[in-house]
Amino acid sequence: VSRMAAARARLRIVARILAATVGAYGVTAGAAALIAVALTATLGASRSDALIVGSIIAYLLFVFLMLWAFGERRLGRVWLVLLAGVVLTHGGAMLIEPMVPVSGSAS
Repeated sequence: VSRMAAARARLRIVARILAATVGAYGVTAGAAALIAVALTATLGASRSDALIVGSIIAYLLFVFLMLWAFGERRLGRVWLVLLAGVVLTHGGAMLIEPMVPVSGSAS
């Protein structure tokens, strides 16, 4: 095995580890925020309850995404799905957040 091929293999491993950790974390953080603001805006859940539910669901998503990132054959697909997930979850949370009622304001 040539040095160049060995270096490429190591780079692919590092890219997959970064995808599984950093990419999955980005999607998870966005999903937790999206779920929390959606529950607060649509069902009127308290912010603390919505945050707990969002965090629990996002934690399960994080485990799934990490396992999937190592199981998927194509590294490009992993990065594409994770980047799309980051954009969609964070963007969705930012769009819904203005609909969340303000609580605790002095009248």
